[in-house]
Amino acid sequence: GPSTPQSSVSLDTDTLSRTSKSSEDSDWFSPKRFRKDDNEASQSLQARDLIKEILHTRPGGANVLKEYEDTGTISDDMRKLMVNILVAHMIETEGRVPHRLTKQNYGLGIITLFPSLRDPQGRTGYEHFYDGQKNTGFLSWRLKTVQRGTKPSANKDDPKTEEKGGPLLDRQLCHREDQLDNDQSLEAISLMNHTSDREVIMQKMRTTFEYRQHLIHDPEKSTTILSVFPPFLDTKGLILQDFTLLFGSESASRLFERWLTVFKAKVFKHDIFYLFFVSHEMT
Repeated sequence: GPSTPQSSVSLDTDTLSRTSKSSEDSDWFSPKRFRKDDNEASQSLQARDLIKEILHTRPGGANVLKEYEDTGTISDDMRKLMVNILVAHMIETEGRVPHRLTKQNYGLGIITLFPSLRDPQGRTGYEHFYDGQKNTGFLSWRLKTVQRGTKPSANKDDPKTEEKGGPLLDRQLCHREDQLDNDQSLEAISLMNHTSDREVIMQKMRTTFEYRQHLIHDPEKSTTILSVFPPFLDTKGLILQDFTLLFGSESASRLFERWLTVFKAKVFKHDIFYLFFVSHEMT
């Protein structure tokens, strides 16, 4: 029979509904979507196989694989060994400055082969090993260390590095046995940027004290202390710990006792770096 205006509207609505649903289904099952997923899966598997092959063929790599197989994770020492092995292979194949995509591929391969090492808060999951936006992570730190090792050492007779008194004096540390080397310090810094555990921060800041002192005495890097060690800005107790390591517990205690009567008025007349920190911690 002849259609009424109401039935026409109803038919048009049903048609639009079916068309919209059909379009959504078409997008979900589109060949392009499947090809994209297949490509990502294939890339992950290829990266995983590359990392596995490198570890199988390099000294010490089998130990990394076995530890993960036995425990479901790897220790800090094994992680460092793995990073050293992979960076050595990377440099052998591409030179001192590997391509960014290569570092991304290695990072992807690591978390595909060792899923428990994935960063659950990261966008890619392998930011701990390589963050392309910040050029940080364990692979980046190790690469930078190797690259610096090929540069000529600084001239000790350079007048710019002449020792001065006060806070600029390069003092002998009382506790050197627990200090981390350059690579370990960079790893500790990366770890502190991903944790809010105060005990871990205090311990890592203690063991990176010598590394921090080198930055302080480098005119080109001394202004980066707050960006390299942001825990200084929001973790109480770090300044006292640094003063204790630098001057000893007795001198550090006297400094805090004399703060209000002697030192506070001279904050802007002396070394701005440490006194700024002391001011922050005592207020």
